[in-house]
Amino acid sequence: MQTHISTILWRNRTLVSLFAVALLTAIASAAPQSSPAVAQPKVYKSAKGYHLTYPSGWQILSAKDRVAIGKADSQLHHNIDLSDVDVLIHAPSTDPIRSINVNVSPNIVPATQYYLDKYKELLSQQLSASTPPQNLVVRLTKAGRYDAILATWTSDMPGAGRVWEEQFVIPGNSHTFIVTCTSEADSLAVAAPIFANILSTFQIDKESPPMGSGRIHEILQEAKSYQAADAKTGAALQEILGRQTLTFAEFEKQCADLQATLAKSDAMEKRKRKMLSDLQFEFRDDSKVQPIFNLLYQMEDISNKVEPIWHGMIACSGILASAEQNKQEAYQNICVEPAHQQLSLLVPEMNRLGRQLQTEVQKNGGSLPRDFLQAIGQ
Repeated sequence: MQTHISTILWRNRTLVSLFAVALLTAIASAAPQSSPAVAQPKVYKSAKGYHLTYPSGWQILSAKDRVAIGKADSQLHHNIDLSDVDVLIHAPSTDPIRSINVNVSPNIVPATQYYLDKYKELLSQQLSASTPPQNLVVRLTKAGRYDAILATWTSDMPGAGRVWEEQFVIPGNSHTFIVTCTSEADSLAVAAPIFANILSTFQIDKESPPMGSGRIHEILQEAKSYQAADAKTGAALQEILGRQTLTFAEFEKQCADLQATLAKSDAMEKRKRKMLSDLQFEFRDDSKVQPIFNLLYQMEDISNKVEPIWHGMIACSGILASAEQNKQEAYQNICVEPAHQQLSLLVPEMNRLGRQLQTEVQKNGGSLPRDFLQAIGQ
């Protein structure tokens, strides 16, 4: 399994537009009208590992309907594979365009800012090639209790008029669930709450486990327990290093605070490196992801070169503390500038490794747990 975002992965978003144009309208007139009697909501349970509840009066697309849709689509969209849709549920007696469909992708697409940006870029390209979108908004959100990427937009489609659509990209443990909703734009006020109710019932049932052993789960849980403290220490370091020191006394105070915070950071970094080593061992049989771990180790090695530079600056302040005043006043040239020059030499290499890491994760990161990808910012 590979973690990547490609045009093929996202092509399924056009399925709803495809249905909206002439597909559902092509079968609406032949669809049986719903009974006026009040009926209970229905549950669709998929063999692909999820279920959701949909309103009474809505119908799951039948095999006969799929044939009709395929014929209608052949005149409009020649490059869409209808077999990619796991289910399409629509409201033929209410609005021939109002529908929801679900596609299950074998690729993991984490709900992170990096993948949101990639998704938005590819979605914009794909939509613009057929029906240019208006008011396209892409953001991180929740679909029920799951993290998700959400895109919403409107477009003008031949034979359907103005259409509103939203698509949820919901990463599971070993699959990504792509849920797309469509409605006439004029009936958005009515349709949006209905879609929200359906999405609130979405639940992942059975998936192949995301991790190779229970030990991996334990390691990631331990990593999560460090996140709050790690974030606090990182914020403290950022505040200290961002101070404008105008006097040697202020510089001394900065170095004292930096030393105390680095002591906390050192302990965390040692533990994180041990957890990285443990995870690499658990994935020792997956040759595709070993380059990812190798890159992470190289990035750790560069990070380990940063602290000695700061400790050198701290030691410099200690030496100047017993020096003459004229030397103390030159602390910027004596202590600060050399540290900054050494740090500047590390930046290009860190940036290069970061780009390589992104490339490797997109190619071969699919067998890594989603929590791990989020932990490394991918």
